[in-house]
Amino acid sequence: MRIQNTTTGTICHASDDRAQQLIAEGHWQPANTKPKNTKTTTRKTKPKTTKATANPTNGAV
Repeated sequence: MRIQNTTTGTICHASDDRAQQLIAEGHWQPANTKPKNTKTTTRKTKPKTTKATANPTNGAV
């Protein structure tokens, strides 16, 4: 199942037993919204702009 870290917002996959154990420890919650998760993962691949902005500064130096 999908779980989300309550401090970092990171979404992870874990087995049901492991997910329930992590949720019981208090830093994780069930991530029930699968469509939103897929959209956020596609957004995470887009920050190639950070690399693109790093290249001109390297070229300027």
